[in-house]
Amino acid sequence: MMGPTGKGHDMHNRQKLWASALLVAVFVAGAAGGGAATQAWGGGNDSRECRRDRPVSYADRLRLELALTPAQYETVDRILDRHQPAMHALWREVRPRLDSLRGELREQIGGVLTPEQRVKYQQHLVRLEQNRAARDRKEKPDAR
Repeated sequence: MMGPTGKGHDMHNRQKLWASALLVAVFVAGAAGGGAATQAWGGGNDSRECRRDRPVSYADRLRLELALTPAQYETVDRILDRHQPAMHALWREVRPRLDSLRGELREQIGGVLTPEQRVKYQQHLVRLEQNRAARDRKEKPDAR
């Protein structure tokens, strides 16, 4: 076993840093996507007051959780809109690596399960993918 200055420790720290950076990127991409959805489907200020038929955007969640004033909300919404193209580009770059890592994790988890557990795990994964697809359809009603 290597000490805290050994290569094993450095590699572990790099992996943790990568995972943290990826988590932040996914969070920010979601925030930017929410801002873009707000802009794309929100219309004018009047339509932002009642959106029961649309998903709540990140700006809307911040408005509710932080009690943003209307001016703050508009500024936050514009910030998210301004950064959305860069976030979308980053997500397109990161998504394949995230999908690859997810596949690797699922394979490793499947490797420790009994045959019966693997069947249940596969069913669980199918439900996750169905939920993700349903969420994507809600966020992008024109995309079919």
